[in-house]
Amino acid sequence: MFSGKAFILRLTSKPFFAFTFTTVFQYKKWFYMAWVRIKLESQIIADIEDVCTQIRGVAERAGVQLKGPIPLPTKKLKISTRRTPCGDGSDTYEKWELRVHKRLIEVFDDGRVLREVMRVRIPSSVNIAMQSSPA
Repeated sequence: MFSGKAFILRLTSKPFFAFTFTTVFQYKKWFYMAWVRIKLESQIIADIEDVCTQIRGVAERAGVQLKGPIPLPTKKLKISTRRTPCGDGSDTYEKWELRVHKRLIEVFDDGRVLREVMRVRIPSSVNIAMQSSPA
């Protein structure tokens, strides 16, 4: 099954997938790395983009792998109300809309990057949730 530095996984008579030992090692290293998933939510898109830029800067300075920011679907809450409180007059309505923008960032590294991310200045309009992998 092994030939030189590369080996081929054979499920049938035809080669299915080829690996080299270095790619297998890099894949296992990536698979077992600890990652942190950071989910950001805000009504103000400029604030959320500013926080994403700061987190990206922390990851680049530390030299770790970063995925994102990935834009998630924007939640739109719509409400329509009558303009006149008493009910007299013509039926005119006001339409209000609240948009909640979301971003997802994945950072691969140890605790020192997380300490730097915790020091990032986050405006009060941005909600942040962090989830870490079990590895």
